[in-house]
Amino acid sequence: MGTIKLRPFLTRCYQAYGPVFQLTVPGQKITVLAGPEANLFAMKEGHRVLRSLEAWRDNDHEMGSDRSMISLDGAEHRAYRRVEGRAFARSFFAAGLRPALAVLAEDLAPFQPGDVLPVATWCKKTITEQLARMAVGGTVRPYLPDLLHFIQTALQVTVNRQLPPPCCGCPNTAAPKPASFRWWTT
Repeated sequence: MGTIKLRPFLTRCYQAYGPVFQLTVPGQKITVLAGPEANLFAMKEGHRVLRSLEAWRDNDHEMGSDRSMISLDGAEHRAYRRVEGRAFARSFFAAGLRPALAVLAEDLAPFQPGDVLPVATWCKKTITEQLARMAVGGTVRPYLPDLLHFIQTALQVTVNRQLPPPCCGCPNTAAPKPASFRWWTT
């Protein structure tokens, strides 16, 4: 099942089966929560009945970590949120607004009225650069293609299970990881 056709497929399943349904994909059965009803349930009751660890653990390992805020639940998640809370505060966003707007202006400058804007690709590149400037005060542009390729592949392997695990070790995927991580550590 290709990524491009996934959304319409899931929409048809939601319309046919409702907000909770199961799918069998090669090697596993997955439960899908879809639509506003499932979203409301997850927001209100998710902390009691849903866990993130199993879904995100492999991705954490691929990123070189044992845990991340997205893979934690309960008290440990709340502790991370308290520590990292400043990065999600309005004041942090307000302080980074000028650099974020500068990136927006830079990335829109090449386009003229009537040009085709490849929205998904453009947004990934622009938002990643905005986050880099806001979070570390630097640019990620020299590493951007490698970084986005690495993250996309890692997610397709470790979270979405759309690609087999060896893909994270393939030369065209493994090579960008060190370049991406070099940026992060400089």
